[in-house]
Amino acid sequence: AETNDTIGNGGDYVINLSSKGSDMNIGHIKADGRVILLTDLTADGKTGSILNAAQDATKANIEAKGLSLISSGSIGTDEKALTFNDTNYAYKSDYEALGDINIKALDDQYSKADVRYIISRDGKIKAEFTGNARVKDTYSGAGVIDVTNRTGNMNLINNGSTPNTGLTYFNFLK
Repeated sequence: AETNDTIGNGGDYVINLSSKGSDMNIGHIKADGRVILLTDLTADGKTGSILNAAQDATKANIEAKGLSLISSGSIGTDEKALTFNDTNYAYKSDYEALGDINIKALDDQYSKADVRYIISRDGKIKAEFTGNARVKDTYSGAGVIDVTNRTGNMNLINNGSTPNTGLTYFNFLK
């Protein structure tokens, strides 16, 4: 999926995709605005994950001005993190999963990242950023939070707690 500003008005074109009880296999998504992905629970509790299914590892799974990823399963896997390029730090990003979260910034050219929260209700968090990155709130139900930055400063404001987050999609509040 891709959005383009073909009329030159500088607008933000959002990509919003959802699935229910099914994995979302992401090759490449590029948006001139925000990308919002949701894999929701079914009534009988079946989950879905947001997974890296890229054929070309040189392209990020998601390139956008801010990301909102919400998964009833996991985001990425230990073996293959979901990759992203957050192209405009003024757009806050957030990540929430009932399972593990494995995300990785792909390109080093982006100089800043601003994340409201990374919450894994029952799993662990492994996140890698580039540039100067700020993450306000993190929480891992498994007690494992590994948030790093390979090219700049990493500012973890509330590591292990979520006082700034408020109520999330899966009603998480710690």
